[in-house]
Amino acid sequence: MARKNDGAHANPKQIRTDIDCRAARPKFGDGTWSPAKISDVTGGGLYLFVTPDVTRPGNAASKLWRMGYRFQNRQKTYSIGPYGDGSDGTFSLADARRERDKAKDQLKEGKDPSIEKQLAKHRQAAARPFEQWADEWLAKKKVEKVKRGRIVAVRDPKTIEVLELRVGYVKKRFGKLSRQDIKRPDVLAFMRSYEADGKLETRDRVRSIGEQICDYADVEGDGYNPFRNLNGRMIANISTPRPGVTEPRDVTRVFRLISAPWTRARFGDVVALPCASMH
Repeated sequence: MARKNDGAHANPKQIRTDIDCRAARPKFGDGTWSPAKISDVTGGGLYLFVTPDVTRPGNAASKLWRMGYRFQNRQKTYSIGPYGDGSDGTFSLADARRERDKAKDQLKEGKDPSIEKQLAKHRQAAARPFEQWADEWLAKKKVEKVKRGRIVAVRDPKTIEVLELRVGYVKKRFGKLSRQDIKRPDVLAFMRSYEADGKLETRDRVRSIGEQICDYADVEGDGYNPFRNLNGRMIANISTPRPGVTEPRDVTRVFRLISAPWTRARFGDVVALPCASMH
């Protein structure tokens, strides 16, 4: 049977000290437990929001610091965070009051504290290590491409294997750095290490992957990409032109050369007759 929220178990009328925070419980009424909203004695819209634990009647499932405020004639709620001792992302009473004061200062500057908090999270995300952006980019590359409910492209496992290998090259060299801390001279030196080994094709592929990951990590749109526009500073990778074989007689000759080692190949049935009929 659920205990009534009165007497020795009554909620504090206001939050004055940390003892009140620990004692805060959901409220009881009409036979059910419901969330309790207990305001801070120092005001400013700060309150502790206590939700009931359905598995343990009378106990709190969570205690969250919130702040009510008005912005541009709209009533809004600023979520500060969970109550705790201030470690592991929690907020003590003193921490919550400081966050409340910071939000009030932002309001005086004409800023919405909820929006400012979201922007701060984006800025923090942008400063993530390059290896985290690389892993996220690679994960998206592995996913089947679906358009209008239909699979339009499925990447071959061998393609993914090669892609993982090349992403690994970039992560090994720049993984611990943020995008902004990767400097152009360091990227150029990295590319030239492939040139020294005569691996121009690998160099170009790795550089392209680095450029794509940097573009993906550019959530702020500043355009900084140290892997871009390096061609004038690297050895040109000039491939030998190999014109396609289109004439029927030349196609026949190519397939004769291919099938020559296999004495049992029925070349005439498969290739020679169709090609001959084109004359």
